[in-house]
Amino acid sequence: SGPPLNAGEWFRKIFKVPAHFFIKREDRKSALAARTVYTNSNFSAQWIKRVYGIEARVLYQSVDTDFFSPHGATPENFVLSVGRLDITKGYDFLIEALSQVPKENQPALCVVCDAVNEHFKRRLQVMAAQKNVTLQIYTQVSDEVLRTLYQQCAFVMCAATHEPFGLVPLEAMACEKPVLAVKEGGFPETILDGETGYLLERNSALWAEKIGQLLADKPQRIRLGRAGRRHVLGRWTVQQMNGAIKKCLE
Repeated sequence: SGPPLNAGEWFRKIFKVPAHFFIKREDRKSALAARTVYTNSNFSAQWIKRVYGIEARVLYQSVDTDFFSPHGATPENFVLSVGRLDITKGYDFLIEALSQVPKENQPALCVVCDAVNEHFKRRLQVMAAQKNVTLQIYTQVSDEVLRTLYQQCAFVMCAATHEPFGLVPLEAMACEKPVLAVKEGGFPETILDGETGYLLERNSALWAEKIGQLLADKPQRIRLGRAGRRHVLGRWTVQQMNGAIKKCLE
């Protein structure tokens, strides 16, 4: 999916291997010295157990449901994905999936990012042009602009590779937007499959089918979005996280 990595990108990937070894060694020393290790998801806890041999407790993050809300914007014909602009976030996969949606029904892909890999950005733009997919990239927008984009999009898509947790689904659901996400990493811990969105295998044809289905069924999007908001209010609020932190300190 997309043009191959250039020599510089391959060099950076290879260079990271020894660096990661020493970082992991130092991390393990710190973790062993700690009385208790907390992490952000069951997926991360399993990873810590596998890599470091340490049992970690999960302390979930939360979302500001007063700020991220469904009010104040008119829906438009685009889908949204949020995260730094690099190869780990699956944007090339999303472009491939959208390219298989009939052009007359195909939404634009809006990407909101903070950090940007400029070479990867150019790769995405070339890929989108070749596959006739409309790609819009917004960098370092304000929280208010991000909230408006959540409110305006048809739905949110998350295709990051082994995302440790991911606040994006919670922010989207707080704004009453369904979420399509890969069935891996921390996403299954926040998204209720078939109730607040869909967890899908990393298969572009499957994604294209589900994208087309959701675009054609506005009542379904509304139902999923409202269920998502209820789900966040019931489990993922700042007040609930504060209570969990307090218990950890007792």
